[in-house]
Amino acid sequence: MGNERTKHRTPAWLVLIAVVFAAVLVTAGYIAVRELGQDMTWRLRVHRAEENAVAWVREKYGIEAKPVETEIAEEGALFDRWQIDWAFVTMEAEGRTFKVSVSAKEGDLEGAADTYQAEDITQAAAARVQAVWPGAAVKSFDFGTDDSDCIAPYFDGEDLGAVLPETASLEMVTTEELTCTDAQREALEALQMDISVYQFADAAQMEGYMASPAVGADDYAPYIASYRTIGSANDAVRQYDLRETDGMLYGLRWQGMGSLDGVTVAPCDAGQLGWLAEGDSGGARVPVTQAWQIPGDCPDLTVWYPLASIPHSEDHTIYIAYRKTCARGETSVLMHEYRTAGEYAVFDLPQGKDIQLVFVDTGWPAPSA
Repeated sequence: MGNERTKHRTPAWLVLIAVVFAAVLVTAGYIAVRELGQDMTWRLRVHRAEENAVAWVREKYGIEAKPVETEIAEEGALFDRWQIDWAFVTMEAEGRTFKVSVSAKEGDLEGAADTYQAEDITQAAAARVQAVWPGAAVKSFDFGTDDSDCIAPYFDGEDLGAVLPETASLEMVTTEELTCTDAQREALEALQMDISVYQFADAAQMEGYMASPAVGADDYAPYIASYRTIGSANDAVRQYDLRETDGMLYGLRWQGMGSLDGVTVAPCDAGQLGWLAEGDSGGARVPVTQAWQIPGDCPDLTVWYPLASIPHSEDHTIYIAYRKTCARGETSVLMHEYRTAGEYAVFDLPQGKDIQLVFVDTGWPAPSA
């Protein structure tokens, strides 16, 4: 008995702890190595993209540019151009800051484009249009490209058609009638771009619109006497179809697509809107204007209401609240901010059924409060 050796077994719980600890170490190591590899890959892409951007500018313009910032596309991005091996490189050269859209693959300049001449092209397009229509002012110019106004061809200062895609467009405003001679129209159509022209009935409102870069012409519809798009297949002088009910204007959100026939907007008592206490959007939702109702089916609308008729609050935010019945029959209660255009509050009202809407004091602090 004295020669027998005692055997000790490691407790099962201790073995389990050791296995779990080892698994954690292995996993942490794997994650660290993977992240290191991803970081190195990302840095390599940035380096290659910047080399390509420098080479592109040198080849196209004969100048040396300095990379300032580089954005590499992420996997699963929505845009086809934004692949994992594509980048936008911000550059500086000759006193200009511009972008180069370029591949992040070594030595690959295929598909590259840039904004170095964007301002030159914009000014040339505006000058050509105003030479034909001197009474109009250019509001905006859109290159119609997917790569942040990047253009691949070199602009020689004359041939706009050689650098602009067919999707390029220009917008201008005037207080003059939108009729033009055959010679003027042919000269504008020769620029091979859609030219939208808006005739304002009031010069002051036109100047206000020109000073509002983030606002579209449709928001200023109450001030626009007519509009047309020269170069489009359906060019014609048109007017916005707007209706009015107790001070509120409304029109189709997309003019020319659909009809307001059958759409009835009527005032109603805001005190009877019990749904203002419903929903999950928060806020006090205290009515500050009269309310409106749109019975039956309603298409997408844009509505305008005088800012002077909406009580101003220094402390609280005023929103527009509405309830609608959706296609599946469920009811939604929502609140949204409104835009301003001239003397109007502007709001896009999504399609729905049996809509009620009213401006409300949310009780939320105003941005300046």
